[in-house]
Amino acid sequence: MKYNFLQALYMSFYSRDFYREVGQRWGARAILYLLFVVALCWIPATYVIQSFINKNLPSTMTKFIDQVPPMTIKKGIAETPEYHPYFIVDPETKKIVGIIDTTGKYKSLDNTPAFFLMTNDKIIYLTKDQGVKIHKFDTNLNMDIVPQVIKQKVISFSSWLWIVIFSFCVVFSFCWRLLQAVFYSLFGLMYGAVADTRVGYSTIWLLALVAITPVIIINTILFLSHIIFPHEWIFTFVLAMIYLCFAINANKNEAQQ
Repeated sequence: MKYNFLQALYMSFYSRDFYREVGQRWGARAILYLLFVVALCWIPATYVIQSFINKNLPSTMTKFIDQVPPMTIKKGIAETPEYHPYFIVDPETKKIVGIIDTTGKYKSLDNTPAFFLMTNDKIIYLTKDQGVKIHKFDTNLNMDIVPQVIKQKVISFSSWLWIVIFSFCVVFSFCWRLLQAVFYSLFGLMYGAVADTRVGYSTIWLLALVAITPVIIINTILFLSHIIFPHEWIFTFVLAMIYLCFAINANKNEAQQ
């Protein structure tokens, strides 16, 4: 092989000789290369996401969880330190988002702006479609709820979220790009027929796996730069088609021999 994966990252932007080698020699190596590119591009993106979580999660949790009283649940019955309702208020809007009431004063969400209500034996909450669901505590439930301990555990766990984020994003993006290459290859096949390149579909699909490298890299740069523009998908599709046609043309002569 003349070119390794690192060389392919930049040669995919301009080299006919590189795409010629992909079409003639790479085979299944193109699939591994796509996984390499996707994983590499998700490293800085994951770092940005994790940094955002580390910066915002503690303050977001604090403004809500500090309003929650410690509670004890014995045999499915909850108790709070003081015998009065506790209101969870959004500090920004000053609106009540939740109520914790073991006194029996509030029995439903009717005539309240809250999204959830915890009584001494159940939790009542609104669903996305504005329906109401009720979860009654099991009579065998015994536990102590200490909000500050929960907060510290969540914050501690969140520092390792990058592993979950990176793994999920790489797997999802890789599968998506594989399917995308199948779709792009159909257009490449039509282009090949019109241009009489005589390049087979399997070769076009392998070329598509590599030809989307510039699109993946540019998308990553736009994400990291916080640049968003209307109809971005049209731009990425057109760019991918340009590079795929370029790659097909690079293999035209070999296919006709």
